[in-house]
Amino acid sequence: MSEIGFYEVVAVQNSAAAVALGTGGTRGVVVGISGEAGEEKTYAVLIGDRTYMLSPADLVRTGESVDREAIYGGETTRVSPERYPDDE
Repeated sequence: MSEIGFYEVVAVQNSAAAVALGTGGTRGVVVGISGEAGEEKTYAVLIGDRTYMLSPADLVRTGESVDREAIYGGETTRVSPERYPDDE
């Protein structure tokens, strides 16, 4: 089975960890993935207007996903580099 990806909709199980966070039995969208190679990943799941860090054991894939713009909008910001006197 492949790993959970960005912007996938997941169901949160009623595990002890999820219930302690108040997220058991909810659905959310994966907005971040954390973990080193060889370690279990942790997922940042947006539920309502808050993000929670949950383990793969707490999550069930739904087969659904959303576009990035549904979470963050389509706006972009351009920042120009600034030179400082000590940079030369």
